[in-house]
Amino acid sequence: MDKPGADEHNLMDAVEKTLGFGSNDGMEVFVEGHRMGFTRFSNERITQNLSRSKFVMTVKACIGAREGISRTTDFSPESLEAVVRTAEEIAASSRENLEHTPPIQPAQVPAADSYYENTVRVGPRERAAMVKRTIERC
Repeated sequence: MDKPGADEHNLMDAVEKTLGFGSNDGMEVFVEGHRMGFTRFSNERITQNLSRSKFVMTVKACIGAREGISRTTDFSPESLEAVVRTAEEIAASSRENLEHTPPIQPAQVPAADSYYENTVRVGPRERAAMVKRTIERC
C-alpha cells in the first residue's frame, strides 16, 4: 500500500463498513495486499513489463463458539455485505470450535514505518533502465 493516502483510507472505510454489516457475536476483519512489478527480458530485450496490485479481505464471524470465514477481493458495498453474510451462514451451520477464543477487542495500533519512496516510485521505465544496465554489465 502507498504511503497513507487514498488507498489506506479506502481500505479503512471498507473495514468500517464491513464491521457495520455484522449481526453476530463477534467478527474479525483482515485486509492483506501487495503490489508487484516485474520486467522479463530475453535476447537482450525486454519482452514484458507488468505492474499489478491485489487486496484480499477475510472476514471471520463468530456465533457463540461457531466460526465462519469468507474472503473477497471485491470491495464494493454489496460484496462487503455479502462476505459478512457468507461468513455468518458458515458459522451458523458449523460445529462449535472447541479451541474458540473470542475476537480481540479494538485497539490502537501504531503505524509501521515501512514506506520507502524510492521503492514505490519504481515504475516500468525505471525497471527497464535497471534491466538495460544489468544486461550491459553482463
